[in-house]
Amino acid sequence: MQHSHIIQLEHDGIIGLGEVTAHPFYNISREKILQSFSHVKGRIEDYPYDTPDQFWDFLSPLLADNLFLLSGIDIASNDLYGKIKNISVCALHNLDQTTPALSSYTIGIDEISLMKDKLKATPWPVYKIKLGTQHDVEIIRALRKTTNAPFRIDANCAWDLRQLSSYTSIFRDLNVEFIEQAIHPNNIDAIIKARAHTSLPLIADESFKTIKDLPFCIENFDGINIKLVKCGGLTPAIKIAKAAKKAGLKLMIGCMTESSISISAASQLTGIADYIDLDGALLLKDDIAIGTTVVDGKITRSDGPGIGCELTTV
Repeated sequence: MQHSHIIQLEHDGIIGLGEVTAHPFYNISREKILQSFSHVKGRIEDYPYDTPDQFWDFLSPLLADNLFLLSGIDIASNDLYGKIKNISVCALHNLDQTTPALSSYTIGIDEISLMKDKLKATPWPVYKIKLGTQHDVEIIRALRKTTNAPFRIDANCAWDLRQLSSYTSIFRDLNVEFIEQAIHPNNIDAIIKARAHTSLPLIADESFKTIKDLPFCIENFDGINIKLVKCGGLTPAIKIAKAAKKAGLKLMIGCMTESSISISAASQLTGIADYIDLDGALLLKDDIAIGTTVVDGKITRSDGPGIGCELTTV
């Protein structure tokens, strides 16, 4: 079971919303979230709140081992500051607010017939297809018969260089846009060699967490997938996005399985992104908030201040 926690920061009667989600791959458990929060709660309550940048600089050393929680608090901080200033986060940072944005929809690994059924049930303009089986080529060929929409492949760190070379030479002719994290992040030697084995763009996910990983990714990938929980929130994500674009990297804005709180926060960056994958709230049985919507792939941000999101249940 996946656990999420709502974070609320209050200042002068104004409340900012954030969210932190447990994730086993990154060793972030519910217990670790609660333990880390108990260590910083008093420090936060005593902090004379000023701006999200200054608050993040204060908090980040205290939560260096739990960027997921740092992200949730930072989202709440940005939401709070936007509400205080009565302006959206994207407007506050002069990020594009007008360019129409489309999100991919994720098709998880399953029996091919069930994957095809999901495509038919969710006719979107672009899909992320999860791979990492012994039948990856068969899967893509079968799904291509169901839709002409572009595919973005998430290989789940499962391929070696031989597979990358073999698969992508086939996928290039099957309307695949890019490959996300084909090789495990610990296999540095293979990652360094990977671009010579494919003509499709390679996007770093698990290989990219924080701005410290940017130089390596500039050298060895065509783009990065920024997820707020990985990098520590909106504050660093905005800086990373601008630095990545300046360096010529393609920019993908992604998410975990999260509510509309996190999706609304991440959507503040869609105007600067090349690829967007913000379907996380749609994968939940029950959402706890309303804000940015993703309908048939089209992303519509709320015109509210901050991240433009409000709780619908408590």
